Amino acid sequence: DHHPACFSTVLAGAGIRGGTTFGKSDKEARRPAEDAVSVQDFNATIGYALGIDTQKILHSPSGRPFRMAGAERDLGNP
Repeated sequence: DHHPACFSTVLAGAGIRGGTTFGKSDKEARRPAEDAVSVQDFNATIGYALGIDTQKILHSPSGRPFRMAGAERDLGNP
């Protein structure tokens, strides 16, 4: 079973300090307890670290416009 509201990941490189942790879950690891980050913000942060303009409008194969991360904010550049 999984809990889509609470997840973990491992990142390396791009200026990320080793041993860094961010946020905290509840005792059951079902919900964020501190420093919740949306998937859009997480993707925007990775894009920022890679030098990608997350606000640039791209187009899907069907022509639908979208932003790379649906970014609400770039966590690496508050």
